[in-house]
Amino acid sequence: MRKELIVTKTLEVSKEDLKNIEVFLKKNDLLDDLNVWFAGFDDQRSGSQNAVAANLFYGNSRLMIISIFNDDVYYLQNSKKGLLVVHLGNKNEKFKTKLRRGLINSTIEIYAPREQYLEIKVTKNKDQVKVFRSEIK
Repeated sequence: MRKELIVTKTLEVSKEDLKNIEVFLKKNDLLDDLNVWFAGFDDQRSGSQNAVAANLFYGNSRLMIISIFNDDVYYLQNSKKGLLVVHLGNKNEKFKTKLRRGLINSTIEIYAPREQYLEIKVTKNKDQVKVFRSEIK
């Protein structure tokens, strides 16, 4: 059984903030100088859900973000309350990842140390997925 994600804080976020995610993350101490972050949409809801369509219909309102700040790995989920921040663990802890390549977007499965599970269809900053995987090994 997977454990629920525990929100550590909620940040106010505007549409403008989500247009430049990197600056927003740095301003809120969720991204360091390595700039390791990527974002996308939940790929668990439906096998037929298309990330491109989700991006068109919902914009960034359902965006999921993964970032590394110093040694800490964060997961951020946009919601009506704001950007929910979850501390997934330290990058030196036991993370497992699995990457499924798609025609347009790849999906990363992340198994966090505290039995948390995320599945994200990556649509933003895709090149950082490889860097992220090497950082948490």
